[in-house]
Amino acid sequence: MLNEKNVQQSNEQIVQSSASIRERYRFNVENFVLVWLGRPIEDAEEKELQRIINDIYTFFNIDDCIQFISTIKHEKIFIIISELFDEQNILQLHSYVQVESIFILNLDKETQQQKINYYRKVQGIFTNIESMNAVLKDSISQADRNMIGFEFAQNQTTTSVELKNKQESSFMYTQIIKNIILQMTDTDMNDMLVYCRTIYEGNVSELKKIGDFEREYCAENSIEWYTRDSFLYRMLNKALRTLEIDAIYAMRVVIRHLDQQLRSLAQQSELTLPSVLFRGLSMPNDTFERFASNVGGLVSISNFLSTTGDHNVARMFASGNEEITAVFMCIHLDSTMNLDIAVASTDTQSTFEGAESEFLFSMGTVFRMLSVEQIEKGLWQVELELTSDADPQMKKLSNFIQRNIYDPNGPLLMLGHLMSHMNEKEKANEFYKKALERIKDAKQNAIALNHMGKLHYEMKKYDQALEYCEKAVDCIQVEHYHEDSFVSECYDNIGNIYASQDNLDMSLDYYKRSLDIQLSLSPVDQNKIAEGYKNIAYILSQQEKDDEALIYYHRALDILLVILPSLHTDITFTYYFIALSLQTLGRKEEAYCYADKIVDQSFPSNQRNTEEYHKAVQQAHKALDESKLISIYIGDLNMYEKEDGHVIPWKDQNEDKKEIQTSHDACLPTTSTDRYFETCDRPSKYVIQVKQAL
Repeated sequence: MLNEKNVQQSNEQIVQSSASIRERYRFNVENFVLVWLGRPIEDAEEKELQRIINDIYTFFNIDDCIQFISTIKHEKIFIIISELFDEQNILQLHSYVQVESIFILNLDKETQQQKINYYRKVQGIFTNIESMNAVLKDSISQADRNMIGFEFAQNQTTTSVELKNKQESSFMYTQIIKNIILQMTDTDMNDMLVYCRTIYEGNVSELKKIGDFEREYCAENSIEWYTRDSFLYRMLNKALRTLEIDAIYAMRVVIRHLDQQLRSLAQQSELTLPSVLFRGLSMPNDTFERFASNVGGLVSISNFLSTTGDHNVARMFASGNEEITAVFMCIHLDSTMNLDIAVASTDTQSTFEGAESEFLFSMGTVFRMLSVEQIEKGLWQVELELTSDADPQMKKLSNFIQRNIYDPNGPLLMLGHLMSHMNEKEKANEFYKKALERIKDAKQNAIALNHMGKLHYEMKKYDQALEYCEKAVDCIQVEHYHEDSFVSECYDNIGNIYASQDNLDMSLDYYKRSLDIQLSLSPVDQNKIAEGYKNIAYILSQQEKDDEALIYYHRALDILLVILPSLHTDITFTYYFIALSLQTLGRKEEAYCYADKIVDQSFPSNQRNTEEYHKAVQQAHKALDESKLISIYIGDLNMYEKEDGHVIPWKDQNEDKKEIQTSHDACLPTTSTDRYFETCDRPSKYVIQVKQAL
């Protein structure tokens, strides 16, 4: 343990509590944090260190320090052990992958030098802070080159569906955020400046740079500012790497300017891009394993990516050890492809003045993985190819964005939709509010209010949800859009809210109003009419009017059998509700017939005379008798491979809990199907949590 013999202050004065550390840590916007372990840090020392790293945490015993280190997930840690040396402490700290480097500040350098030779992360023993800071700054610069955000869309041979879906979600969010940010047109930098000054409060050096930025920045010098050693580069790369939406939104204007300037440079340049660009880096072993398993798939780099046309320069930056893999990336550019990609030489704009023959790619650029090969001991070569929007996987991604996130009423609403998809409800609410502040058109205002109503409904804040949806209707009716399909949607949402409050009469009234509007429109939307019938049927069944409910369920089914593929999950769920109503009415044999139809959805016609099929039918009948969800016959769909909503049977039927999600209409309002089951916190039309598996 470190000796605290000269420390007189109480623990309350000198040691940050775990709670306060976590609270402060939430606002870290850089890739690195600095830990000072030992004697109290002096004000002058802290100011000097803040010129290099903004966030500094002080600890006076190793246990508190290690507790903090274990909470760090997205940053690298630089540690300064001040004044006193204990080899056991070094050994403990050295074992954490989060720890990038250790510096020892000790006047007794000679007697301790031999003891540190065995520790790779220890950068040396320093007798003064000035000499240490020079090495610290260089170490951070080297480490920063390796802080890159990689997101993967796995190739089709990936064996783990769960891993594939998780990775493709992150990949998708990166692309959606890019898509939204680049659509924005505002030029207001004030909220960015406020955000930066709040983050860097007390950091004299960075606050001065923020002031310089406010006076000097313009769209034409965005690349120059990005390549400076300042808050902008550090904040932007961290935010993009970790998809920190608050910081990304604050810096949206700069992001757009960087992308535009890269495109402008590419158009103005008389030089063609090289056929191959290079990047050398030290990649965490777990990230490299994802690379190696994704040959043939796509990889998105969420940051702005710096590359070079100089093979030798890139090789200099590829190094490895037991925690990281040396990687040499070769990026192939096909000059015959019509690539709408923001990439250009920045030699004339960068503060480095062409020292590295730099080419900069815009955020979220997507590459196809061609190969991963070991070219010499300890060095792996990764071959990548720049993709275009014509790539089949990218087309499917674009279709998903168009179907689920795109909103013609503006990018702020789209950010709200995205945050809601990511289960960031409070952030979604903030973006919807920002949209409301900027909207002047009455109908767009109503649309934003309706989205806020749906969001609060998902948050189970029903009174607020009702208030927003009613305001949306009032807004739209002032403009005399009484027969508009949007009013029908608002009525549906109000019906949902009343149903959740067990006010069934009011719910039924609004569902009928919604359906009346849908039936009066030309052309009619058969899918929405079927949904209206199901909503009304559900309420009638809750009112124990199952005879009437069956009439509406059958009307819905008649439509769905015409407009949807026969194995679609909407049809499967409708079979299920019909079976429940028939069971309630005591018409057991008819109910069993519909339970059989549900089972049929999961068995091809040539397998319906097998022992497995007959066993499944018996299980379905038993489940219906016990009012359990016939869960094992409702599938889990992948958004890329099964966009038609077909049912896929679960392979594992013995789990206690399952989540089910279809890709079909993922952003539509919650419907009667959702209300019957316990809904998850994710805003998908058919996301249901099954508590009772067979």
